[in-house]
Amino acid sequence: MTGRFQCSALRSLSIFGLAMFCWLTPVRPAQADTIFDVSGTFDDTNSTPLAGTITLNTVTGAIDGFDFDIPTMTNGSTILAGALFTPATATVSYDDFGPAAFVDFQLFGAPPEGEELFLLIPTPTLPYTGGELLQEVTYEGQDFHTGYQSGVQANPFFELTGNGTIAPAVTPEPSSYLFLGLGIAGILLMRRRTSHD
Repeated sequence: MTGRFQCSALRSLSIFGLAMFCWLTPVRPAQADTIFDVSGTFDDTNSTPLAGTITLNTVTGAIDGFDFDIPTMTNGSTILAGALFTPATATVSYDDFGPAAFVDFQLFGAPPEGEELFLLIPTPTLPYTGGELLQEVTYEGQDFHTGYQSGVQANPFFELTGNGTIAPAVTPEPSSYLFLGLGIAGILLMRRRTSHD
């Protein structure tokens, strides 16, 4: 009888503790930095995919980070090196052409030969939730393109075959992990207690 009473008391105490933890934990506003998946297809011979991420501040619209791994591309019989674009390997240029226009996000100088990546993003409506990656924009008589330049300017510039997409990356929230861990710990504790009785 004492074992059942202890198990019941422990279970009640655990549930009460979890309820108090949830009640006392302050609700935090959503973080401003959000990771977005960027995708599209280049117009090279093999229709190489554009895939990577940008970390965007959804409150201010500023791009705080990026990661693109462009694979080797083929133009006819010519094979062009791919490139890894990260804050450690590329230089950023960021031109904002104003409200109702677009942002030209440029990455320069990635190894092995100074590769370049150009991304045309519509000016974010804040808070930003994702949207299109523009293939081409004509602004004040000048043409801009999303694309990839491998090495020297004599190499071809690969544009996208159409508009790409920018969508929030699906990542579980830390609180989900916390509650999952607490649930598993509770199940294991109850199972251990029942096996001893």
